[in-house]
Amino acid sequence: MTKKQALIGKICLILLLCALAALCAGMLSSRVRADEGEVTGIKIEIDFGDYDGRNDGKNLPHGKKGMSYPVFACTATDNLGNDAESVLVTVANDSGKLIPQTNGRFATETAGKYTVKYDAVSGSVSATRTLTITVDEYVDNISYDNGGENVPTTGTTGSAVFVRFGDFGGGTGELEPFMRLTRADDELEMQTAAFAAYFVPEKSGEYTVTYGVTDFVGDEKSVVKTVTITDPDVPVMNAVSLPGSAIEGETLELPLPDAIFYRNGNKTYVPVRVTFDGADVTADMKVAGLATGNHKIEYVAANPLDESKQVKQTFDFTVKSKSVAANAKIFDNYFEFTNCAADSENKSEYVVKVTANADRQPLDAAVAFSRALPVEYANLELKMTAAFAAYDDAYFVVTDSKNASEQIKIRISRLSSLGAVWLSYDEATQSIINRDGGATLAKIDSYSDKTKFNGFGSGRVYVSFELKGVVKDVALSLTKVGSSAVTTGSIDFTPPSFVTNPDYRSVYVTNIGHKVYLPEMRAFDLLDKNVTVTLTVRKPDGTLLFEGQGGYELDVTESGEYGVEYTARDASSNIRKLVSGVSVVDLESPVIKVSGVKATVKVGDEITLPKAEITDNDTAADKILGYVYVLSGNNRKELVGETYKFETAGEYKIRYVAYDANQNYTVVEFTVICK
Repeated sequence: MTKKQALIGKICLILLLCALAALCAGMLSSRVRADEGEVTGIKIEIDFGDYDGRNDGKNLPHGKKGMSYPVFACTATDNLGNDAESVLVTVANDSGKLIPQTNGRFATETAGKYTVKYDAVSGSVSATRTLTITVDEYVDNISYDNGGENVPTTGTTGSAVFVRFGDFGGGTGELEPFMRLTRADDELEMQTAAFAAYFVPEKSGEYTVTYGVTDFVGDEKSVVKTVTITDPDVPVMNAVSLPGSAIEGETLELPLPDAIFYRNGNKTYVPVRVTFDGADVTADMKVAGLATGNHKIEYVAANPLDESKQVKQTFDFTVKSKSVAANAKIFDNYFEFTNCAADSENKSEYVVKVTANADRQPLDAAVAFSRALPVEYANLELKMTAAFAAYDDAYFVVTDSKNASEQIKIRISRLSSLGAVWLSYDEATQSIINRDGGATLAKIDSYSDKTKFNGFGSGRVYVSFELKGVVKDVALSLTKVGSSAVTTGSIDFTPPSFVTNPDYRSVYVTNIGHKVYLPEMRAFDLLDKNVTVTLTVRKPDGTLLFEGQGGYELDVTESGEYGVEYTARDASSNIRKLVSGVSVVDLESPVIKVSGVKATVKVGDEITLPKAEITDNDTAADKILGYVYVLSGNNRKELVGETYKFETAGEYKIRYVAYDANQNYTVVEFTVICK
C-alpha cells in the first residue's frame, strides 16, 4: 500500500466516523434520556373555540369570497408530554398555491377549497393534521334592526351623551361588536355601562359614533351617527350632596363642587359661591352653631363672560332640636321621612309606617338616615310587613356624601318573603349583599344616572330606602343602620364604631431592639359627630407607657406582651374598645465572658475555676441560670463547683453554660489535657 493510498484510507475512515457521529446525534435528538423513555408519537390539538372542528374542518363555517378566515391555534406534544420541537402551519388554495397569513388569518380571494396543514416534528418523529375550509361566493347576510336605537343628534359639553344602537344579526359564525368615537381626526374613548354606551364631550363640534360588527370570516357592517355638541351658556356644576338634616349646635360642613365653563374648546374652572340663609360661607365652607328651624343653602356659579347667566343649586335644610322628650325616640331626630312616619306607639322595635291613600292613588315613600357613614358601614337592616301587591318597587339607595351624581339605586325583590334583610354595600366586590348569610343581591355596574360605577369618591355615604307605587299600608322595621342597632329609647346608648385601618394589627410580633408603629385609629358615631379615640400602651408588667391621641412608635426594650388598647368615646360617654398587643420574642442568647482556664495539668492537680461574667439583653443577672460541668472519659458529665481535681490522665472539657428567662442559652468550652 502506497502512502497516498494509506492517506486516502485514513480520510475515508474519518468521514465514516463523522457520518456515524451525525447519525447518532440524530438518533439521540429523537430520544430523551433512557430513564425518561422514547418519543414514539406526537399529538396535535387544534383550538376551535366554540366551533365544531370535527371531520377535518367540514363542520366549520364556510368562508366568503373576498373576506378572510382565521387560522386556528394549536398545541403539539409528544407521548412524554413535552412540546414538539417545531410546528409549521401552512395554508394553500385548491390549486396548491401557498397563501400568506397575516395576524392569524388568511385572505380568501377566490371561492373553493383551502387546505390548512399543521406539521409537528421532534427529531425523527413527526405528525400532520389537515383541515379543509370551504369558501363560497360572497353573500351579504349581516342585517341590522334599529328597533331599539336611541342616539341623540345634539348634546352639550360637560354632560354625558348616551347612545344606544339596535341589533345586528346573521353573518357567519359569531358577531364581534365594535364602537368608535371620533371628533375631526381624533379618536376618543367611549365608556360602557350596563344600559348604554356614552361619552362626556369636552369640546364643541361634530362627533361621529360608529357601531358595527365583524363576523367569523371578517365581513363587517356598521352604522354611523353624528352628534352635534354645543357649549352651554352656564357652567356645568357637579350635583351637591347634603345631609337631610342636622342637630342644633352642630357644625355643618359643606362640600365644594367643581363648576366648569366650556367655551370654544377650552375648559375653565370657575368659582362657586355658597350661601347659608343669604350669608356667604364660601371661605370656610361650614356653618357653626346651627340654630333650629328651616334654612336655605344655595350654590351659584356664573358665566365669566356674562355674570347674569348662572347655574344654581338650592336646598331647604332643617335643623332639629337636640332635646328629646322622655317618651320619644332619639332616632326620630336622625331619620328623614317622606310620606311615612315613625310609629310612636311601638316601643319594642323601630317601625316606620307608610299609610296608603284612601282612594288607592299610588304614592312614593322614603326613609333616609341623615348621617354620613363610612363606606364600609353603608348598610341598613330591615324587615317589611305588607299585604300582597302593596307597592310596585323597593329600592336600597346609597349616595356619596359630597357628589350626588355618585348614587346607586338597587331594586330589592321579594322583600316581604325575605324576612329580615341586612342590605349592605360591599366595596371589595362592588355589590349589594345580604349580610345575613352573605348572599349577593346585585352587582353594581352603573350609577343611577347610568354612567359607569367607580365607587364613592368621598369615602362616606348616605343610605336610604324607597318604596314606589304604594297602594296598601306598609310597615318597615328598622333594626340596624351603619352596623349599629336602631333603638327605641330617648337616650343615646349607641357606642362609636372603629373605621378600618390597613396598618392596624390585632397582634404584632417583633424582637427586642425593634420599633413598632401603632397607627392612629379613627371612629365614627351614628348620632354624635365628635368622637375621640385614646390610645393606651402598657409594658409587659402593666406599667403605663403611653396614653393619648394619635399614633405611637413603640421602642421595644423587653420581652413579653405589651398591652395596646384603643378607646373610642362619644359625647354621651358611650365607649367601644379595640384591643391589640405587641408580642416580643427574645432570640438573643446570654453573653459569657470567662478566661484563665489552664490548657494542661497533671494528675492530682486541683484547680480553681475562674468566675464567669454573664450578661443578657433582657434577663436580669440574678435571673440567669448558669452552671459549669466537666466532660471526661466516655462523655461522662460532672457538675462542679469552684474547684476541680484531675484524678486520671486524658482529655477534659470544661463547659460554662448560661440560660436566660426565654430559654436562649450559650455554651463556652475549654479543653484541658491532663498528663
